[in-house]
Amino acid sequence: MGWVLVFAAVVGALLALETTLLHITSDPLNDAQAYYWLDIAASSQGPNQGQYIANRQNVGTRLTITEVDDIHYRAMKWKAAHAPRPPTN
Repeated sequence: MGWVLVFAAVVGALLALETTLLHITSDPLNDAQAYYWLDIAASSQGPNQGQYIANRQNVGTRLTITEVDDIHYRAMKWKAAHAPRPPTN
């Protein structure tokens, strides 16, 4: 009876690992989120800006034009909400 429980636990762990890997490698939501944050990062000046742009373009190849347009709109709203503001006296 004990070996059945061990076997069931091993099978459960393998299924959980497989599901996690499936989501990491093929979940379109991950691509959309990655593109969103890379778009925000690519808009800032710095030594890594070129890499952010290249990574954003790479992820963008897995998205539709409609998805990219939606992400650009959301990123534009985020940038506006988090833009540096001059100090008020």
